[in-house]
Amino acid sequence: MNSTEQHIYDTALLATTLNRDKQIEHLASKFSSIMHQLIGPINLAEVIKRNRNYRAQNTDCCALHEFCDPNPYMDHILALNGIPAKFPADGNSAYTEYCKLWSDVWKKAQENEFRVSISNQ
Repeated sequence: MNSTEQHIYDTALLATTLNRDKQIEHLASKFSSIMHQLIGPINLAEVIKRNRNYRAQNTDCCALHEFCDPNPYMDHILALNGIPAKFPADGNSAYTEYCKLWSDVWKKAQENEFRVSISNQ
């Protein structure tokens, strides 16, 4: 690969990464909005408090599960955004990508302490 081809490849890779980051941020905000509605602000404040304690203990847990089953809502958010949880029998790469996206969205929502961006309300 010559330097021009490398530059084009690097630029495309950066654009893809930036688009994915925006997608994750958008989906995390949508998911957080549903969690606000589902469990309410008092319970969500408790989730955030507990999650801070879990992080301090290096525990990879989310207290949201102590208040509801959020998994169907994550599926719903992804499906509404054109990412259905349906895979062909041999679709391991599609399943792996779906799981990675799910995990990245979940982590971003937790990192943002389930804040909702104004554009996603």
